Amino acid sequence: MELELKTSVQHYREILEHAQNLEAILDQGAEDADQLLAYCERLQQLQQVAGLFDRDLLVSMSRNIAPWRVHPLFDERLQLQQQIVELNEMLLPRVYARKAMLGAELEQLKKGSQAVSGYGATFKKDRRGSHGRG
Repeated sequence: MELELKTSVQHYREILEHAQNLEAILDQGAEDADQLLAYCERLQQLQQVAGLFDRDLLVSMSRNIAPWRVHPLFDERLQLQQQIVELNEMLLPRVYARKAMLGAELEQLKKGSQAVSGYGATFKKDRRGSHGRG
């Protein structure tokens, strides 16, 4: 059982480290939407793996949980979970805000690209017309 508890703690350490890296990316401005999306998806994957593992762990522990509640690894696991929850609560609004900003910037770029291509068509038409007159 101790090995499973160590594995669970390792999962939560990895999640916390990944979330802290995501925080650093957001602090730097996160100009790359693909990088932000990849980090968010990876964070979800890590959390899903930990959740599935913990489901099985808790079933095993439930048979005789008393000795495990006082185990240092159990306490560390709970502390890591709390840190992750706090960091997630802080990061989620920032991620959603950054995604919205990147989406708005992308829409502006698309509109600008459409406008520029419209000028190109007008420019080509004007050039063709001016060559015939001279």
